[in-house]
Amino acid sequence: MENRSEPLRFQLNAESLETCGATGRLLLDYLRRDRRAVGTKEGCREGDCGACTVLLGELLHEGSTSWVRYRAVPACMLLLGHVRGRHVVTIEGLNTGETLSPPQRAVVERGATQCGFCTPGFVVSFTGYLLNATGYDPETAIDAIAGNLCRCTGYTALVQAARDLEPEFTKLPPPGPERTAALVQAGALPEYFTRAAAELERMQVNATQAEGLLLAGGTDLIVQQTSALDSTSPEFLLPNEEDRVPRVVDGRLVLPGACTFEDLRRSPDFLALWPGAHAALGRFASILIRERASVAGNIANASPIADGTAIFLALDAELELASPADSRRIPLKEFFLGYKQIALKEGERIAGLRMADAAHLGRLVNFEKLSKRTQLDIATVNSALSIAVVDGRIEALTLSAGGVAPIPLLLAETANFLVGRPLTAATLIEAAAVLDGEIAPISDVRGSEEYKRLAMRQLFWAHFLELFPEAIAAETFLEAIS
Repeated sequence: MENRSEPLRFQLNAESLETCGATGRLLLDYLRRDRRAVGTKEGCREGDCGACTVLLGELLHEGSTSWVRYRAVPACMLLLGHVRGRHVVTIEGLNTGETLSPPQRAVVERGATQCGFCTPGFVVSFTGYLLNATGYDPETAIDAIAGNLCRCTGYTALVQAARDLEPEFTKLPPPGPERTAALVQAGALPEYFTRAAAELERMQVNATQAEGLLLAGGTDLIVQQTSALDSTSPEFLLPNEEDRVPRVVDGRLVLPGACTFEDLRRSPDFLALWPGAHAALGRFASILIRERASVAGNIANASPIADGTAIFLALDAELELASPADSRRIPLKEFFLGYKQIALKEGERIAGLRMADAAHLGRLVNFEKLSKRTQLDIATVNSALSIAVVDGRIEALTLSAGGVAPIPLLLAETANFLVGRPLTAATLIEAAAVLDGEIAPISDVRGSEEYKRLAMRQLFWAHFLELFPEAIAAETFLEAIS
């Protein structure tokens, strides 16, 4: 955790800085108003447009080697306290002299800029991709700019720019100090990047226990309370990447509370549990947000339509709660007491999640979500399913639903009805009636009660159409509702 008694030290581009101001201040405001780094544009202030994208670097240790891992993140989703001991790189910090960097050159040569407001964010995101990609693939390069919006040029030229970079970067070393050196040599990064690890070594954060508001990613709270946080100094969880990695402990997968959704998406252990996780988690938000949004924050926010919570419920997750004096475990299904009410005692925090014992490894998992946009949007309703089928009969099943109750809901009655029954369309049609009696949606801005009931039934059936296309025919459901 952050030591709030010390001045806040971090590196901004090639300069080491120290400030004693409020650590709850928005990094975007500090950059533009105090440092005049106005290439970092102020757009939505909600993490949606990518105009304020910066690189955030954290020090990693691999044996005797230290190096800095950079992730592209929105400056409007960072408070000053988040960058203690980190390296912040704005578009100004990517200038390599008189010549354009390869991402800058690709954007210019393709005419992929018009008014120019969004261009710095795109260039920073492209650069972040060059620093992190396991191998240059134009399609994943395009995914890397999914959180950056362009309002006037259009995306065709930007997609072409992403493809143009491929020949130059097909043989990069793996991410690490050699990758950084290679990108400096290629003119994609300024030379000072090779000294960043040594600078951050001198700024290492001492962990302390403090009282007050505890923040991990803060991607929801920062949007809601930017002004209220501006003059405060909250307590920040600042674990390095090594401390956020999911691990298998005693046969169960353990996710640290500060694990981000992009950490989860990169985790081989989580992908072993759910091979479809990489694609499904890609729908949660843009990569800019997934690099910041934490597992614990998604749960503690207690939103009835939280995508992560729906999945963790289906995986029978158990929370690890910690306080200065004690620790305890509680099933996630017992954590939500009412709308925005949780079973977190004073002084406690969500230290992590435990899920998926060996019995779950044979299950199939699926996630479905209905939203106005297919990707990067808040759900109207969502659902996750974990299921084991043996000899055509449902042996085990856990089903969750979001947006149909005051809390993220585990559909125990529907699951109990299904277990032991044959996997047939007739069974699922009967189960849909049980499900309808178990949910209690309300009409709101995202849809009427009737619409949400219909949507939840469709998502329920969609699980089985996705996982068992050879056993279940969509036409059967159409006949049942016609």
